[in-house]
Amino acid sequence: MLFPGQDVFVAGIREAVTAAPPEQSPLDAVLAAFTAGSDWFDRHREAALRHRQFLDAHADLRERERAKAAALGEAIADALHARGLPDPAATLTAAVCVAAHQLAAARWLADPEQGTFGHHLRAGFEDLRRTARTW
Repeated sequence: MLFPGQDVFVAGIREAVTAAPPEQSPLDAVLAAFTAGSDWFDRHREAALRHRQFLDAHADLRERERAKAAALGEAIADALHARGLPDPAATLTAAVCVAAHQLAAARWLADPEQGTFGHHLRAGFEDLRRTARTW
């Protein structure tokens, strides 16, 4: 009830990453998969805000949110493996992409100007690239 459509979302991300053009970098393939459906989130912003507030008020449900993120990471890693990316690169890429997605979602929900989720995804992945260059 709290996480409707999660299986469909994860399957769609897996399919999109797997089907991405071979010349597309792993990071760009995941970003493209995330942004392809980002307008759905924009149309459901108020529900997402209520969802976030409910999770913030119920610590026992946050474990379910972590499991959801783990499932998304596993699906992305599987898709990257299918594209030929070996481990540890596939698992690391999936983990940082999920983290960038979560950060983008938090920024999107907190944005007083209500910028699009796609905008926040692209900005989050650019932050990821910029940060990775400093490692």
